[in-house]
Order: sequence, then C-alpha cells, then structure tokens
Amino acid sequence: IATPIFIGLVLALTTILIVIPSLVAMFTVWMISTFLLLVMLTIGPLMILALLFRTTSRFLHGYVNVMVTGIIFALVVDIVLGIFSSILTQIMGMFTPTGSPDTDIPGIFGIAITMLITGLSMARLPRMVEAIGGGVAVSMDAAGRFVAGGAIADVAGGAASVARKAL
Repeated sequence: IATPIFIGLVLALTTILIVIPSLVAMFTVWMISTFLLLVMLTIGPLMILALLFRTTSRFLHGYVNVMVTGIIFALVVDIVLGIFSSILTQIMGMFTPTGSPDTDIPGIFGIAITMLITGLSMARLPRMVEAIGGGVAVSMDAAGRFVAGGAIADVAGGAASVARKAL
C-alpha cells in the first residue's frame, strides 16, 4: 500500500485540501488588518477636522473606536502568526524525510494539521477582535462577499427594486 505513488497522492491531497486554504486564510486576514489600518490612518486628518462642529464630533469618536479595534486586530494577528510560526518551525526542524512512508506521512500530517489549526484560528480572529473592539466589524466574511461582488449585487438589486416601484 505504501508506494511512492500513494505517498505523492497523500502529499498532493494534503496540500490542496489543508495547506493552501490555510495559507489563503492567513494571508487574507493579514491583508485585511494591514489595509484597514492604512486606510484609517490616511483619513485621520479629516476626522480630526470633525471636532470643528458639534454634530460631526461623533465621527471622531467612531474613528477612534475603529482605530483601536484595528490596532488590536493587527496586534492579535501578529501574535497568532508568531506563535504558529514558532510551532511550525519546531515541527519542521524535527521532521527529517527518510523516504519511508512509515515516518514521512505522520510528519507531513503534523505539519498539515498545524497549518489547518493556524488557518482556522486566523479565520476566527476577526470575530474575537470584533467582540473586544465594541462591535466594529473586521470580517473575512465581509471581505469574501466584497471580492465575490456581493456588495455590487446588493446595490444593483436595490436600484432595480427602486426602478420597479417607480415604474
């Protein structure tokens, strides 16, 4: 049963089903946290101008809430990636390929399981930070919906319903 073809098939399936989706989740969460902080820092001077009028001062308070949540999110992402990077480095240091399926497959599954846990942890982080940050949403669900064109479909659907009512 433990032929080189079987080992190659196990490696390919592990890579396709566990490692690649986990890496995509980690990269997506990291990109979201970095991008959100950069955007919020860019509009910071405009938000400070909101203090000029009483009615717009709430915008600055909302901005501060979002910035604190974004900073916490970036910090938590860096901490989790650092922890799992350390664990993965230790696992890979102990893994020495021998060419024998009896020793190679468990080592590969150890690496794949670590990547899976990392990916699932990174996917869960936005919800946890959202709870800490007072409900300011930083979500992979929203990012996935945006990338898939969901927001555009909502706008187009809303415009279509308004047009139907008008006609």
